[in-house]
Parts: sequence; C-alpha cells; structure tokens
Amino acid sequence: MTPRRLDIEAWRDALLSVSGSLDPLVGGPSVDQTTPGVKEVEGFNFFSRLNGIEADNPAGRRRTLYTVVSRYAPNTTLTLFDFPEPNVTSDQRNVTTVPQQQLFVLNGPFMFEMSREFAKRLEKAVSNESDRIRHGWQLAYSRQPTADELTVVIDFLQSPSEFSTNDGLNRWEQLAHAILASNEFMFLP
Repeated sequence: MTPRRLDIEAWRDALLSVSGSLDPLVGGPSVDQTTPGVKEVEGFNFFSRLNGIEADNPAGRRRTLYTVVSRYAPNTTLTLFDFPEPNVTSDQRNVTTVPQQQLFVLNGPFMFEMSREFAKRLEKAVSNESDRIRHGWQLAYSRQPTADELTVVIDFLQSPSEFSTNDGLNRWEQLAHAILASNEFMFLP
C-alpha cells in the first residue's frame, strides 16, 4: 500500500496521546460554556465567537472532534492540513503537501508544547537513558529503535551543545520534537 498521511484529526489526536496530554473525556460541547464571553478572531475584526476548543491551541487537550468549526473564520491549522471547507459539501478531502505544513511542524507553538510534554512523559516513565529512548520509540512508532537509531540518538543526547536554539527546547525536548515531526509518525505505512 502506498503510504498516506494521517488526516489532521488523527494526527493531532496522536500527538496529544503520545505526549500524554490527551483529555479522554467523551462527549460534551465544543464551545466552552463556563466562559460565556466572546473573543475576536484574528484577521476577522468584524467577527467574534464563543470561546471554544481550537486545534492549534496547546491548552486544548480534547480530541480534535471537539474543536470549533467556524464557517466565517476557519481554524488556520485545520485548513492548512486539508480540513474540508465547512461551507461546501465534499465527497473526499484534498491531500496537499505545502511548505507551510512543515513550517508548522517545525516552528508551531503547539508542536513545541507537545514536544515538552512528551519529553516530560519519558523522563517520568524511565530513568535509564537507553530505556527511555526505547520507550519513546515504542510510544511513537510502536516498535523498538534499531541499533543505528539508538547510537545516533545517544550521541545526540551526549554531545555538547554547539549552538543555542531559539525554540527554548532542551536536548530531550528536541529529540521528542524530532520524533513527533518525523514522517514515520505522520504517515501510515
């Protein structure tokens, strides 16, 4: 079978699940009914909507099924990853590969937060470095790392930092980010 990319809902839910951040609550409204205020939608000064779960907000821990879908101001992250246009009926989704998708994966605050949470989860679960790597591979890829992968990752974690990063991620968080940003995590074989 030709590998295919997960749709945005499954991929976002997988990110939340692997990082240990997924809220397992089933049911309930997508609109936050405890905060009745409305908020301005960026880029749409004329439009405001009830506070709700947004796909690109790191604080949103519920499944993507519960995100707010607005016809007037669609969520930019959902539309970036081929979420169907809510104003028209569509029998199937378009599948695009554009640079903005990878830029979101590399630089998005949501991805940085999921990387931090994933690194924390690994650090809490296992104290031994190589076992922690194996645990991360098992959670993300459902397999053990190859000997070459294990060697490369250990070398990366133990190497001195040659440059500072602007993302504010430590070595384990950078590794978690690389795992979550990989094609193996995003594509079905």
